[in-house]
Amino acid sequence: YHGGDFYLEAHDSAVSVVALNSDVSKIATASEKGTLIRVFDAVNPGLIREFRRGADRAVVYSLAFSPDSQFLVASSDTGTVHVFALHHGVENRRSRFSMLSGMFSYASSEWSFAWWKGPDVPCVCGFAPSGRTIYVVRANGEFSRLVFDPHKSGELCLAAA
Repeated sequence: YHGGDFYLEAHDSAVSVVALNSDVSKIATASEKGTLIRVFDAVNPGLIREFRRGADRAVVYSLAFSPDSQFLVASSDTGTVHVFALHHGVENRRSRFSMLSGMFSYASSEWSFAWWKGPDVPCVCGFAPSGRTIYVVRANGEFSRLVFDPHKSGELCLAAA
């Protein structure tokens, strides 16, 4: 690749949301199905990682990179926020059927590193400049702050008021 335009075959269905990291070296996409999130290298075009948001369809409303581009946060119409680890050395969750990964791709999928289940209301989210707080704004006007520890996987906690 020597600069200029390029084309990515991001998903089988139409792309519904796109995000760029701060130095425009990574591109994240989600399809209309909302089950898979893919991250591409924008410098040497190609797929870097593929994550499974969930098994059921959902409308992904937002994708955002952490300030250091080590994590990606996604939110959807289900009110769930997912954080995916992009760098090596941090493990995302795997399917409990991962031993069957040779039989079908669902079993080998990487799932979120951390998550939070809010009300079933569409929401958007993003990282604070520190990378340790995730802000969530729901379509009904509610606002939440989540504590994010990049060294601890599992359920995210609401920040103290």
